[in-house]
Amino acid sequence: MDELILQISRDLRMYPFDGETAEEYGNRVIYCALAAWAKVQILGNSYTEIVNEVEREYPYVSQRYVNERLKSVANGLVNAIPHLKKWTEVNDTRSVKKELSNYIIGKLIFCYQINKTCKTQWLTSSPQRIVYFKNNELILGGVDWNSNLKGACAVGLGEWRNKKQQCEPNYRKVFNIPECNLEEYYRSLEENASWQLDELEDDYEYFSGVNGLWHSKAWRKLNRSYIPNGISLLRRNDQKCNYVLLYHRKGKIFMAKLDEWYYREKEINRIMYALDYYRGKHTIFKAKTNGKIIELHCHSRLPHAETRILLMSSWPKRTYDDIYLREIPVFIWKDIEDMLDGLGIQVLFK
Repeated sequence: MDELILQISRDLRMYPFDGETAEEYGNRVIYCALAAWAKVQILGNSYTEIVNEVEREYPYVSQRYVNERLKSVANGLVNAIPHLKKWTEVNDTRSVKKELSNYIIGKLIFCYQINKTCKTQWLTSSPQRIVYFKNNELILGGVDWNSNLKGACAVGLGEWRNKKQQCEPNYRKVFNIPECNLEEYYRSLEENASWQLDELEDDYEYFSGVNGLWHSKAWRKLNRSYIPNGISLLRRNDQKCNYVLLYHRKGKIFMAKLDEWYYREKEINRIMYALDYYRGKHTIFKAKTNGKIIELHCHSRLPHAETRILLMSSWPKRTYDDIYLREIPVFIWKDIEDMLDGLGIQVLFK
């Protein structure tokens, strides 16, 4: 194995899986190395030049600077490390390196690994905090690039290690995931939505959840002569991203608009999972075990909160931006399975 790959592997505590080709491993190495280097770029220096504790504590730098520096790193890694050409997806090599670095930075911001300042063109580090799951802990934020020194290993955009102390999981609180189960969540919508009596004059599609797999394929034209009791999620035929809640009770129709937050954080997806669960039609994701890795096929989008955890606990399989087919290490699988179970998702292994 090339000395560069060996050094990155030691620093990030990541190694090839049984049966994994050099190119497949190269995909993962490039991905994790760019995530580690992006944190370093926030300091405005190479990690070998960091000597001032003040620089480590109060770093901030322009996003353009980070983009340019990380693009150079991506250029070196893509040229030096064997990887699958289809993983980079874009044909133009120059475009690949630019898009790859932009993608990594954008997702690190999305996952709270780095932050934008009040001046949105500037970036700063996120304070390090520990996110506890049932069996393991996720190291969120900070500027240390060397996973090995923290007793952790790089996984996707995150760093994980076994729990150092017994404590209750706090990941729901950290990522703003409802503490209640899906039945309680459904009841909270029933009780707290701003329902208003409505004649239902517009043409709508409703979320049926009939197939148990693809949410994108679960929309049907609303039949006004048959509207199920309870809550339904609707969208206008001519406005696919304009959602409303419908509540049918005792022959009366009530409607409620959804706050912008539901759109911004993709909490619309949580409502879909809750409706699946309430109707007894659990969403099904498929998976298979391949040695020390679980290959998970996410058939539908998750809410942003759970997506952040997924990005920090897995690698993209087919292309660098593949959100649907993910590779999750066996040692953290139970924690991720618990997260999916909170959405009522049943994982079926092939």
